[in-house]
Amino acid sequence: MTNIHFDGMDWLGPCAQEFQEKHGVYTIIRLQYKRNGRVIYKNSRLDTVSESEMEGVGVQLFTRDGESVLGSSNEVTEKEIRALLDRSLKVLQSSGGQIEGKNKEIWSVPKFNERRIVETPHGLDAVGFETIKEKLLAHHKLMATVDDSYEGELSLTSFIAVIEEEWRIVRGDGSSVHWNVPRCMLFDSFTVRKGGGASATRANYHERDLRVLLEDRHLEEYRAAAYRFRRMAYDLRGAPRIKGGQYKIIIDPALAKGLAHEAFGHAAESDAIRFHSILGQNEKFRTGLPVCDEKISIVDSSVEGDWAYAPFSSNGLPREDVAIIEKGVLKASLADVYSAKEIGCDITGASRLESYGDVPIPRMSNIRLEISDPLPWENPNDRDPVRLHNYLSDLDLIDSKEEVLYLSGYRGGQVNPKLGDYVFNCQAIYKFHEGETTLHQPGLFSGKVLETLESIKMGIGPNSIHHSGTCGKAGQGVPSSGGGPLFTIIDKHPAIHIGGK
Repeated sequence: MTNIHFDGMDWLGPCAQEFQEKHGVYTIIRLQYKRNGRVIYKNSRLDTVSESEMEGVGVQLFTRDGESVLGSSNEVTEKEIRALLDRSLKVLQSSGGQIEGKNKEIWSVPKFNERRIVETPHGLDAVGFETIKEKLLAHHKLMATVDDSYEGELSLTSFIAVIEEEWRIVRGDGSSVHWNVPRCMLFDSFTVRKGGGASATRANYHERDLRVLLEDRHLEEYRAAAYRFRRMAYDLRGAPRIKGGQYKIIIDPALAKGLAHEAFGHAAESDAIRFHSILGQNEKFRTGLPVCDEKISIVDSSVEGDWAYAPFSSNGLPREDVAIIEKGVLKASLADVYSAKEIGCDITGASRLESYGDVPIPRMSNIRLEISDPLPWENPNDRDPVRLHNYLSDLDLIDSKEEVLYLSGYRGGQVNPKLGDYVFNCQAIYKFHEGETTLHQPGLFSGKVLETLESIKMGIGPNSIHHSGTCGKAGQGVPSSGGGPLFTIIDKHPAIHIGGK
C-alpha cells in the first residue's frame, strides 16, 4: 500500500488564500516528504543497510512589483507554517526581494487543481529490509560468479535504493497539486584488477518500486545489460586506446540521452536563454530556427513510473510535453513562469526543486532524441557490437576500409550552453575496421552541439528512453532520464572529436 503523508490537512489551502488576501502578497506553500532506503553488498559482504526520512515546508511570497522571498522549515504543522509565513513577510517588508530579478507573471497564472498518486505495491514497507537483503545478495552472488574465461580479480558492489518522495503545493489563488514520485534503482559496479592495473564499468536499472528486484522479467532484462558490462570490465584490461581524431561514430541510447540532455537540453532552459545560450539571441529564444535534418526531434516530458517523473512544476502548474526541436526546427523552450515572458515563449511548467527550501529553476525531466524512420533491429536487449558491425556492413552503411567507432555506456559530461561546446565520457569504444570488431579504452566524446545535430545520419531500432542519472544545476541535483534509438549513427565532422582521457 502506498503511504501518503500530506492527505487531509484541510486547513492548508485556506491558510494560503487567507494570507494572500490579508497581506496582498502572492503566496505559495510547498510541502516535501522523502524517504530513502538503501542496501549495499560489497564482495559478498553486507556493507550498508540504511533508512532516512525527511519532510519540510517552503514558502514563497511575491509583491505586486514582483519582488520575492523564500522561507523554509522542517516542521510541517499548521502553527509552524502560519508562523513561517509571518516571518517571511517581515523579511520581504524589511529587506525587499531576496531573489534576483522581479516576476509579476505569477499573479496571472491560471488556477489549477490536481492530485496524482502512483501506486507502489512493492514499496519499502510492503517488502521489508530482510527480503531486500535476501534478494539482493542472491543477485550479487550471481553477478560475482564467472567461469575460467574471465581473467582477473573482480571487485563487485551491488546496490539498491528505494525512494519515496511526495510533494504538495498550494497557492493563494486556490490552486493545489499533490503527487508522489516513487522510484527504485538496482546498480552494479564492476572493477577488474590484473597485472597492476584496473578497469571499471557499471550498470543500472530502475522501476517505480522493488519489482525490479522481485520480478524475474525485470531482472532478466537488467541482467542482459549487466552481464555485458561485466564482460566489458574484464576485456578492457589491456585494451588499446583510440587515436584521437574525427570518426564516423555510433552511440547507444545512454549516450543519446547525454547528448540530448547535456548538449541541448540545458541550452533550451529559459534561464539559460536569457543570458548564455546558443539558442538565444538578444535574450530571446530563436523559435523557428532550422538546426538539423527534419527527421530529428528532441522532446522532453514527464513519464509516469520514470526515474525523473515530474508531472507538475514547483509552482503548481502542469508540466507540458515540450518538443524543443520538431522535425529539425527549434520550436519551444523549457520555460518557467519566471523567465518565459522575457525570452518570448509560453510557460511550459518546467521548474523543479531538489528540496522544499530551494529556488525553483527550469529543468528537464525525461529528454530524448527521436529520429524518424529508424532502421529495424530485432531484439531491443541485444547490443552486441559484432552483430551491429555485421548489420551495418550488410546494409553498406559503413565502408570496411573506414574506421568507425561504436561508443557504449555513459559516464557523465558537461556543456557550455553559451558556446555550444560539450564533452562526454563513455564506458568503452568498439572499433569497426576491415571486418574486425576490437574493444578499446573509453575516451572523450567532444564537439559542438549544432554541428553534431547536423551530422546525425539515422537511427537503428526503437527508442530506449529510461536511462537515468542526476542533473546538477545551481547547486541542486534532481533525477534526470532520457534516451534515444538503440543506435544513432553520426557522420564524421571536423567539429566532433573522439579521444583523450
